[in-house]
Amino acid sequence: IESKKGTIENLNGLHEEQVAFVNLRPNTTLDTNNLNREGKQAFNLDLWAAVEQSKELGVPEDFARDASLILYMATEMVLVEKNGKPALPVQIHK
Repeated sequence: IESKKGTIENLNGLHEEQVAFVNLRPNTTLDTNNLNREGKQAFNLDLWAAVEQSKELGVPEDFARDASLILYMATEMVLVEKNGKPALPVQIHK
């Protein structure tokens, strides 16, 4: 990531996410670094990117979309709900 000049995000402390954000708007992403600075952690899934990448891999778009959402929600369940917290509200960005 560093060699490609990608953004690295380090969180201190526990998972304190307040929302599960699913982004459908192409070529955009949620600024999680800024949200973290404001104390508003969020899980983010750029679903549009997962579907686009599936095309390059020859994976059917429907499978890529569904599998990405399942893995995303399973991660939320493990990191949030399994730790005794209520399920996060899901916000969809169209």
